[in-house]
Amino acid sequence: MIEWPAKIRSVRAVEMPCGTVDIYPTVLELAGAKVEHQPPLDGVSLAGVINGKQQQRTKPLGFWVYPTGGKPMRSSAMLTAQMNEPADAPLPAAEGPEQFESFEQRPLDVLPGHAALVDNEYKLHRIPGKGMGPAQTDESKVQYKLYNLAKDPQERNDLAEAQPERLQAMKEALAQWQESVVRSLNGEDYKK
Repeated sequence: MIEWPAKIRSVRAVEMPCGTVDIYPTVLELAGAKVEHQPPLDGVSLAGVINGKQQQRTKPLGFWVYPTGGKPMRSSAMLTAQMNEPADAPLPAAEGPEQFESFEQRPLDVLPGHAALVDNEYKLHRIPGKGMGPAQTDESKVQYKLYNLAKDPQERNDLAEAQPERLQAMKEALAQWQESVVRSLNGEDYKK
């Protein structure tokens, strides 16, 4: 839900999935801000939705229950420092690369935990097999389920067998996104 009377003058609904990961890219675009050394963003700008020119998501929205946390970014300190700068000052960079030398390195081919990918009306679940520990990589024990959220919001009708091409494309997109997440967890976003 977005309320912005100066920009959005009439009530409307858009049937497009979005998440909190979209807030930052939206604010960047609306403010015209450029961030030097911007790490990869999982979200997309919703500026097109706000101005009424976008109805579909431009890239899928990923979710992953990864069994460990990431590294904190100290955003409060960054915002406080920025408040004392002139309005046209460049945005502060994330903490320097030296902050991230102690990142635990995770293998790119180990994908523990339940993950999902929402690509507009379709949703793919990647469900690890029972008994699979965090370091196991046996893909044959992983189950995939595919749903059309527009027609089946309760996710009762698995379309994995009926739509093998969509299943394969979404599996590949999910794997690419998960690899990107692991690279971020490994600190690769901050290496120059």
